[in-house]
Amino acid sequence: MSMPGTAERERAAPAPRRALVILAATLWVACPPAGARADIATQFGLSPRGIGMGNAVSALIHDYAAVYYNPAGLALSPSSSFTLGYFYSTPKVRARGPGGNEQVIFDTHMNVPVLGYRQNLKRVFPQRWGKNIVVALAVGSSDNLKTGTLVETYLYEDRQIPVFGRVQDMLVMSGGVGVELHRWVLLGAGMRFASTYDAANITATMDLATGETVVQKLEVNADTEAQPIAGFLLRPHPGLHLAGVWRRGGAPINLVGQGGGTAVIGPLALPMSLSLAFRDFYTPDEFAGSVAWWTTARLLLALEVTFARWSRYDVPYGDRPPGEPFRDVWVPRVGAEYAFLENLKVQAGYYWQPSPVSRRQPYTCYLDTDQHVFSGAVAYGLRLKGVFKYPLGLSAYVQVQHLPRRTLDTVAGPTDVWGTITNVGGTVELRFR
Repeated sequence: MSMPGTAERERAAPAPRRALVILAATLWVACPPAGARADIATQFGLSPRGIGMGNAVSALIHDYAAVYYNPAGLALSPSSSFTLGYFYSTPKVRARGPGGNEQVIFDTHMNVPVLGYRQNLKRVFPQRWGKNIVVALAVGSSDNLKTGTLVETYLYEDRQIPVFGRVQDMLVMSGGVGVELHRWVLLGAGMRFASTYDAANITATMDLATGETVVQKLEVNADTEAQPIAGFLLRPHPGLHLAGVWRRGGAPINLVGQGGGTAVIGPLALPMSLSLAFRDFYTPDEFAGSVAWWTTARLLLALEVTFARWSRYDVPYGDRPPGEPFRDVWVPRVGAEYAFLENLKVQAGYYWQPSPVSRRQPYTCYLDTDQHVFSGAVAYGLRLKGVFKYPLGLSAYVQVQHLPRRTLDTVAGPTDVWGTITNVGGTVELRFR
């Protein structure tokens, strides 16, 4: 991809800086992993039951995570609750470039504390407002969400240079309300709000054959995104739920940074100063349809299909049409839940998420692959008589994302990418009126 005026700026640039940019740009790692997915909810899921059932839960979820999956599901809950959770992710993503060298391109762990609150308002509002009204809030704060960043320099706007490490933290809040209009019909609406913190003393690395740190002490400021969510839930039969959800996508969050450091190339130590513009966290518009069927009093089966409109993504480089190289995808999900005892349930799920990034990229260099996601969870209600009126809800889950090897024909040449991401976590839920 070429930008108007790029060649003239390169010719006019100082020699050391121009040499450094050219060296960095010619490396095959100039292809970043496509880090367009925005947060823990869109990339992995939000609650143990949701993650454990492969996120095929829009027609049955009623805990705090319904603010993301389907706000209408909140009205299924007759009680209020407070939930404290923890999510831990261990990625290992590899790539092999045209030169044949294999490299781990991302292995930074992520820790996410999660807070959920659900309040039943049935006693507050008159009966004519709804048979059941519930509001909820979910908050997640990740300490290292980034899998890759597009970097735009003053001299080389048409290259995408990856930046790994601690780029910035991110706070994601979701709130919503669910109303039971009729015993057959429930409606819900909510809002997702993503905010990146101001960050300082960031370290970014570009491998110039020596693995030395090139850019240090970046000062970064960022903006925010707000995205609405709406859904409905139908109960035509006591053992059958049908649901539909719309999640509004958003443009990439923009970050602007100033920084500097030293590039070590053999015996030379070159001072470096850069102005960087980051654009990431794009989320597509999503439309999901789901069905949940209680085959017996103990066994629950769920099926969901999500349509993600990635073709609206506008690459922030050059004058290419919106969508290139992104394409719309369909994501099928299946999940099951079995109640062994009154207070013991296990969940299992699977979904396949095809990559929205095209294999052939004559003008760009995004590294992304399909995802085969397997998950399981267990939920136990611990009765503490004389302490709590309701059982204390304990849940734990594990999710494994298999990223099969995929070859992409990019502007930098053929590149393979593959890997795994393993996630574990759990929650403690306290219910009350």
